[in-house]
Amino acid sequence: MGQWLSTYEEKAPAQRLDGLCGCGYWKALLKSCVPDPDLDAYFGVEKTHAFLLCGPAGVGKTTLARALAGELGAVGYRFAAVPGEALKGESEEEDCGRIAALFRELEEAAADGETGWCLLLDDLTPLAGEKRAMRVLCVKLQDMAGAGLPFTAAATAESLELFPAFLDKYMIPCRISPPDEQERREYLEDMFERRIHRESGLSYDWMVKQTEGFTYRELSDLSRLAGMLMKQKALDLFGYRRELMAEAIKNGKISMTKELFVQMTGRLEERRPASGVLFGQQEDAGKERKVSSQGTEPRHDTEESLSDEEEMDFLESLNMDIEDL
Repeated sequence: MGQWLSTYEEKAPAQRLDGLCGCGYWKALLKSCVPDPDLDAYFGVEKTHAFLLCGPAGVGKTTLARALAGELGAVGYRFAAVPGEALKGESEEEDCGRIAALFRELEEAAADGETGWCLLLDDLTPLAGEKRAMRVLCVKLQDMAGAGLPFTAAATAESLELFPAFLDKYMIPCRISPPDEQERREYLEDMFERRIHRESGLSYDWMVKQTEGFTYRELSDLSRLAGMLMKQKALDLFGYRRELMAEAIKNGKISMTKELFVQMTGRLEERRPASGVLFGQQEDAGKERKVSSQGTEPRHDTEESLSDEEEMDFLESLNMDIEDL
């Protein structure tokens, strides 16, 4: 095994896609990567897949990618998680070399056609604006697909608009959004089922409204804070008198309250940028934002994909042999 895989291979996560709330469409798409020879042949599903999961911080991009790795790990795939920063060198030529070296190791490791690999490129943003590096990534993904290797790649980034449009041909762009009302309700019901007494005055409808705009990360933080504060309340009231504590919990004397819920959501909202822009989005005040007819910022590059011959000419223009890197 080469340097890249020996450094970044790790045990496949235990998390599975069915255990995640929301993102139903994307979970179904990602789960279809789990090989099923008969169905794959019937429906024309290839062995090689690549996704670019984009969205604001906290929406669950990396969680989705790791859950995908968990699904594939359950059927024998091996897993490597490479930070995007690790592929960033002193020059774009060095970046191209690092990408090529990583994929050469993956090709060799999966060459027997039996050992599948799942690759997580966690936060590919540092390379987003480098067209040559992105070209090399596209060429290597095309090589993997052309060889019919059992391989799935999932990269994450906050903004799809940072990447050249030609990448869409090789990586399926997946815009991951904050949970909607129904998804927040499902999450809250799951997390707070044992923490809300029927006489507490709390309703899930009210809690959903209070958490409008929250990401999954913030909802997870909310659940964690609730557990910690309720535990301390129980200790403050009853110390270690467990029988009295259990009776109090049963009777709703230790339960989530509206006041406490408002305090927690307020604390979480205080962590957001002072400008009021949520989820890590950066926009200059007063700067007019260009919007396409689809309602999103236009991709910075609408250049057409290169043909195979043009791709080889491009690689030669880098004054290097990509297979020798």
